Amino acid sequence: MTTPSDNPPVVEASGLFKFFRQTMAVSNVTLNLSQGTVFGLIGPNGAGKSTLIKMLMGMLRPTNGNVWIRGMDVLLDPVAVRQRVGYVPETHTICRWMRVEEVIGFCRSVFDVWNEPRCRELLGLFALDRRKKVKHLSKGMQVKLSLLLAVCHDPELLILDEPMAGLDPI
Repeated sequence: MTTPSDNPPVVEASGLFKFFRQTMAVSNVTLNLSQGTVFGLIGPNGAGKSTLIKMLMGMLRPTNGNVWIRGMDVLLDPVAVRQRVGYVPETHTICRWMRVEEVIGFCRSVFDVWNEPRCRELLGLFALDRRKKVKHLSKGMQVKLSLLLAVCHDPELLILDEPMAGLDPI
């Protein structure tokens, strides 16, 4: 028999609000997601989905409320949280002046763990040219590079903000 302490939430958010001046972007969101959960945010443009995701990642401070990833407060220890989370943003802002191999090398140096066999596998599967500059990649290829970077450090959690935008249906 498992008790709640045996399986603590992977993502926990309590009473999240976000205001931008007088505009409420996120209103009283509470989440409690367990290991193995697949959770999707669905809503119209401007509903606050990306804002919520940025708060979950610790990239945006909530106006009110708290967020914990694997029991860690994302605002108190954002570096430790990011070691454990693979994140694909809505807008891909990968260092555009770098070559694909340089971006991978940079990310490899930032993370405590890097799965080199998976990286090589995904480079081949996604047909990413290591020598190509990021600014010369199509939008779809930039998405593929973002996905590669999100999973090659063997994260415990993936947070994906419109990860398929720009990818061919095939």
